Parts: sequence; C-alpha cells; structure tokens
Amino acid sequence: MGQNPTLFAARDTLKQRRKQQSERTFAMFRLARREESDAHCRITGTLTAAELSPIELSSMDAIIHVYTYKEGLLSKLANDLRFTLARFSISASGAEVSARFEVGSLRVDGAIKSGKLERAELSQADRDKIHATVQDVLGAREYGEAKLSAKLLTTRPPFLMEGQFTLKGDTRPVAVRLERDEDRLFGELTITPSQWGIRPYRALGGTLKLQDRVRITIDASAAWLAHGGELNSAIELTWVARSSRSSMRPPSLY
Repeated sequence: MGQNPTLFAARDTLKQRRKQQSERTFAMFRLARREESDAHCRITGTLTAAELSPIELSSMDAIIHVYTYKEGLLSKLANDLRFTLARFSISASGAEVSARFEVGSLRVDGAIKSGKLERAELSQADRDKIHATVQDVLGAREYGEAKLSAKLLTTRPPFLMEGQFTLKGDTRPVAVRLERDEDRLFGELTITPSQWGIRPYRALGGTLKLQDRVRITIDASAAWLAHGGELNSAIELTWVARSSRSSMRPPSLY
C-alpha cells in the first residue's frame, strides 16, 4: 500500500505547530513569579522577544568598559585608554550574583582626549602592542578568567552589591552600586591593581607609567524590571556581552 504524501505533510505541520506551542508555553513558564513555587524561570540573552510574547523582553545584554590612566614626567606623550571586554557572562538568582570575565578578550577602543573617545589616536601597531602588554600584565594565558561572587543588599534599584573579585589568582572584596535609568542599569567600580598583585605598567625608567587605578563601568539591560520582573530565587537572569556598541551613558572620567 503506497504512502500518502498529503497525509505525511499534514502530520509534519501538526507536529511543528505543537512544538512551537510547547516552546511558547515553556518560555512563559520560565517567567513565572515567586509565588508560583513550582516555577523555574531562566531569562537569558538568547531568548527573543517573539519567544517571550506578549511580554516583549529585549535581549539581556551588557557592555563593560575598562579605563586606564597615565602618569609620570612624560605622561603628555601617552594616553588615557578605554577598553571593551568582549566576552563575559553575569548571572543573578535572588540575591546571589556570579560573573565570569575572559581577561584575554579585552580590546582597546581608543584614547580618551578631553573626556571623549578618539579611536583614530591609535594605529593598528599601537593596538597590537597594547593588547600584548595587557595580556602579559593580566597573565591571560595562566589566568584566563576573572571572577565575581557577590550578594545584593537591596532588591530594588539602586542595587547595592558586595562580594569577592578574583583577578590573576588573588581575591579581594569589592562593592558596586547599580543605578537604573529607564531600561538600563549603570554602575562602576574602581580597583587598585596592586591589591591583586599587579604592578602598574612602566616604561622609560618610570618616567611614563600607568596609575595604580583602573575604572570599570557596566551598562546592562534592565528590561526585565520594566516588564514586572523581580529578583528572587525562582528567576535566574543572565547577561552576556554586546561589544558592538558603546555604553549609552558617557562616563565621568576623572
């Protein structure tokens, strides 16, 4: 007895519709609130607005910039620099926050002149030399990642966070404050590299060097707040890098 192509096509169509419906239902289930104790929710940067319809939640993206500052007798010959971290992930579940940062993915964006980013100030040769120096200073081959383990002290913006930051194998306490501005969260952290055993870069006998100060800023999506999300142990929020654009908030550099 011959197979009926029309029947098989109809079955395939029905299976596809059931699969799509199941995916939509599961996506909405992952957005369940804490009072639904059996809910297990995971919001990640890979979920699309279509998957989360009718709650149109944008991708959970974040941008991390790193700033270094010059000093020394020949500081006028050097530049303050801005870097972008291209690969990282940040997760929050209730008050628990964890993050992993691939230090080898730091890329120099350009020089800071009069508070503005000037990409053309650096040649490709400059960029290659800076990249190699950063990899060496941070021990990128031996210590591939920096890590953060922290707790939120507040459940509503501004979010106050305290925890432990591990860099080049050393762990030190840090504190971060995140402010909400519409659908974004903005925060910053200033660290002293020598506290992690990292000596500031020096050249020309110390007449040209970097300050023992590094400023880190984060600009992260807060779309989950705009759509009624909340921080609790039943909801895991995940942010991933979006390095194709700069932070929408210009930093105060000094």
